[in-house]
Amino acid sequence: MRTITPETEMYHRTDVILKYLVREYIEMFDDFKSNLLRKDELNTLEKVNDLYSRLVNITVEKLLELAQLQFEYITQGDFDYHIIDEDWLQEIFDNYNEVMKYVYSNEIDRKRSYLFEALMSSDSPTTEIDKALRLWSIMVGQMVVDVTDEATLTAYRLNNIAFVKWVSEHDSKTCDYCNELDGEVFPIDEVPPKPHPQCRCFYIPA
Repeated sequence: MRTITPETEMYHRTDVILKYLVREYIEMFDDFKSNLLRKDELNTLEKVNDLYSRLVNITVEKLLELAQLQFEYITQGDFDYHIIDEDWLQEIFDNYNEVMKYVYSNEIDRKRSYLFEALMSSDSPTTEIDKALRLWSIMVGQMVVDVTDEATLTAYRLNNIAFVKWVSEHDSKTCDYCNELDGEVFPIDEVPPKPHPQCRCFYIPA
């Protein structure tokens, strides 16, 4: 069993939050399947919009909870955790993500539109719904990492930390790029983007 250190505690929290969200997503998509009674445009559009509205609401709620917990953990309660609010989170959603190669806000709308169009054209709606669940879960898997990292860096900036050290996981899954960055020090506003989805490298004050 992996030992949880103070540095990796943050990713233990992301795992807990992500597992909770995936369970909720599965239930929501299963409910969507059972309630998509007829394949007409108006009914399908209404059901898809309702599904994605609920997906966004629960995701925002749990990402904010995760970010605020991480912020409090780093600052040890020295700053008001409400600094991490919906506007802070929306900024992450609205910025281009170097890892995923898209803007989260745009991608949410794209995924919603894709499912609707797929359901209207496909003879296998269950397959399309399962695919939509998988793609949503992959995206949120990266969201939890990004939110954790940004909450960490926000807390460091408030503590007047100007430089951070990149720390890589030391196991068989660590990629060559992350191994090369291990121990490198960067100005806090010039930290390179993570090289791949769900990278578990982290930053400590330098």
